[in-house]
Amino acid sequence: EFSSTSIDQAMQEKTIYGDAIKHYKQLADGEQAIAYCHSVEASKRTAESFREHGINAVHLDAKTPKKERDEIIQKFRDREIRILCNVDLIGEGFDVPDCSTVIMLRPTQSLSLYIQQAMRGMRYRPGKTSIIIDHVDNVRRHGLPDMEREWTSEGKKETKGKPEVPIRECENCYAVYSPKEKACPMCGHVPEVKEQKEYEVDE
Repeated sequence: EFSSTSIDQAMQEKTIYGDAIKHYKQLADGEQAIAYCHSVEASKRTAESFREHGINAVHLDAKTPKKERDEIIQKFRDREIRILCNVDLIGEGFDVPDCSTVIMLRPTQSLSLYIQQAMRGMRYRPGKTSIIIDHVDNVRRHGLPDMEREWTSEGKKETKGKPEVPIRECENCYAVYSPKEKACPMCGHVPEVKEQKEYEVDE
């Protein structure tokens, strides 16, 4: 698993916080979202960055008093708060209202954690579209969260060089989807089919 220190070092030269706000506005403006961060400090900074751009965001962690936590959750339920930023608090067994959007700012090698977090935005509601904004390449490590998987007691096989699960990234809107799809399900873009050329080899 990635350590908090290694993630901090990787993000020092990045514009990840600005990108989080930019892509939220572009892809899910006005939607309620849960942002998963890698540390308490990063979660607080993420919430602060959203507020600086006029988007009401609040940080939660394990030390947040229960009364305050309940008030924050209720405000999120009442749509007074748009973004809930946390580390691993809003995971399995945590009662949080339905939301449509998940913002991933925490890379993980854990498939179960990835699915658990991604599914926070995928609870069924008529007419709902779930949006997962993955800034840390979790989808390339684990594939799409709703894809079929074969579970065994032997554990995951290690692969080198190539992603374990193939995905296709739309060159028009950057959405990722199954390579079985002929067109991007988000924007309808049809990728260009590149022909493989055969070359003669001189003997």
